Amino acid sequence: MRVRDELKMTISAYQTLYQSSETFAMRKQIQAEQGKSELENKIKDLEKQRDVLQEKVSNSCSRCA
Repeated sequence: MRVRDELKMTISAYQTLYQSSETFAMRKQIQAEQGKSELENKIKDLEKQRDVLQEKVSNSCSRCA
């Protein structure tokens, strides 16, 4: 009986550990997806700034020539 009870407790502990690891993995995946979209937005903003600066450089060079 003790062996059976010990086995049930061990199985229960493993089930709890598995469930908590699934929850942790889902949270990390959601965080990664949110971070990815934020980085994509930042890339778009930086590309716009780059385009504006390149246009300024072109305008400055055309005035000098």
